[in-house]
Amino acid sequence: MKKAICATMLLISSGGGATAQSRVVTIETENVLRSRAHIEAHFSVKNDSGTALGMVVAHCTFFDKDDTPLATETGIIQNLQAGEKAFGKATARYSPGMTTAQCRINSAR
Repeated sequence: MKKAICATMLLISSGGGATAQSRVVTIETENVLRSRAHIEAHFSVKNDSGTALGMVVAHCTFFDKDDTPLATETGIIQNLQAGEKAFGKATARYSPGMTTAQCRINSAR
């Protein structure tokens, strides 16, 4: 199984004007594992901010060898403290030809 490496960064602005602070949340697809009936995208999320996040929602898309998207599933990480790195996964029903996955942040709050 190929390992897809993708890092996505989400900037969250709190406040307005010149005094706004930005929080940075990054996601990386760590590994793709397959069983007979399912395929899993394992990902990590790093909270490089000064505040805790109650929930980070990731969408992981599974691709075939030609980079055609075959399925998208959701993974959730809860209670991510500032400076913390946590791991999650998204699971899809395996479809012949699925080889890689790419995860991205849908929301962080």
